[in-house]
Amino acid sequence: MQTPPPVGELAQAQYVLGVLIGRNDAPLLAAYIQQLAPELFADVVVANMARLPPAAPPEPAGARAAAGGGGLAGLMQASDNC
Repeated sequence: MQTPPPVGELAQAQYVLGVLIGRNDAPLLAAYIQQLAPELFADVVVANMARLPPAAPPEPAGARAAAGGGGLAGLMQASDNC
């Protein structure tokens, strides 16, 4: 039995982002993020800051350059190339 999506705009955005991240579908994730209102996206980021690790794990040498940048900027750049 699947859990129904949460109610409320922030909860729904977090739910959809979690599903898209779980599917590992970068182009669809980027498209969803681009259509979010900036205020809602900021709320999602702030709400999830407590879940971030205290420091980023080390990246293999050259990984960031090969991926076209890191973080959201790299994801958005990658989606532009699709």
